[in-house]
Amino acid sequence: MPTTVARAKRAICRRTSVDAATLRTPERALDDAKVLDGAAALELVEAMHYRVAYALVFVRAAPDVSAAVAGRRLQGDLIRATLVAHNWVKVESGFMMLEKPGLGRLLEPLSADAYAVASAAADAQAMVARRETAALVDRACAAALATAPGADEGALRAHIQADVLRRTAAAEATKAHHLASRAIVGAAAGTAACAEADAFVASSRLVDGLLARGFVVFDDVINDTTTCSARCEAESLGEYLKPTLQALTGTRSDRVGWMSADDFAARGCPTLARLARLQRGVAAAINADGRWGETLTVPAQSMLSCYGAGGRYRKHTDNSRGDDGVCANARALTCICYLNPDWTAADGGTLRIYAESGTVDVAPATGRVVVFDAFLDHGVLEARRDRYALTFWVFANR
Repeated sequence: MPTTVARAKRAICRRTSVDAATLRTPERALDDAKVLDGAAALELVEAMHYRVAYALVFVRAAPDVSAAVAGRRLQGDLIRATLVAHNWVKVESGFMMLEKPGLGRLLEPLSADAYAVASAAADAQAMVARRETAALVDRACAAALATAPGADEGALRAHIQADVLRRTAAAEATKAHHLASRAIVGAAAGTAACAEADAFVASSRLVDGLLARGFVVFDDVINDTTTCSARCEAESLGEYLKPTLQALTGTRSDRVGWMSADDFAARGCPTLARLARLQRGVAAAINADGRWGETLTVPAQSMLSCYGAGGRYRKHTDNSRGDDGVCANARALTCICYLNPDWTAADGGTLRIYAESGTVDVAPATGRVVVFDAFLDHGVLEARRDRYALTFWVFANR
């Protein structure tokens, strides 16, 4: 079994020249970095041409320190670089630098001719992008001046151009993330078996509800004392919660952090660790039931999120199927546990599910667990105070 399974993530295509100091990083890549300790120093290559793609990286324990990249790569940045040994590992084709948890930078060597062809294509793509951006700015400026004829056109144009570029970059990065997500794979669900999850799936008749309606809402999965402990632990992890890319495009406004049960335990959050194990165990329990129709798998981490006052998430799905018939990612089911003691209707933050039978509103009440098909449309209405939830996506082995 390889230590690393990575899926390349296309960045905005551009060319650049970087030196060894730029590529060097003090960060170890992964919580499991010890797996890679002792890797042989890489052969240094002087001033070769490379194609860069950012890659999502998942480490699995193995007796050796080999690394492999699985699946197709999507073209990313073009660079001319001198490789350095620090924090790099050799992969099937080229090299990968481990930058931080879950992220690597893959370098694929290119011949000078291949680099020239790719460079010309990148220039042409950049020219088209500049023209499209300029046209968008012109239209936005004309609309703004029509409503405020006395405005300073130069200052207005500069403000609009900065906003357009920011949103365009965020949209491109989001698109790249979604492309990468197509091929992220989960581990066998049997490794996450959990007696508490078995009891939850049986008592809530989870599979029956999913097959009949596409979602299940179940209350009092955890008691008030446990929820209060989980909420306190969640609030203590504020430094790990960051805005998402979609915040820049106005799609969502929560802060999130990705952590495994072991991460929670290591950070002094035993209740969240317990809940994360319960969520992971749902996949094994559904597989044991045998009626879902797909073999479910589990990723490494849950997502802890916090919507502050005014926070929301527009209508969306957690998975979709493209025109090519390929799913956007491996997500099959979304499992959410709410951590909001004393939540009232006046606090907002409702989960709105757009089911076949109609719209269903679910308050993020304390101890409530919601499980729904990842292809269901849903959104989060505006919250009026901090709203915490622990979300886990069950994958399908497609």
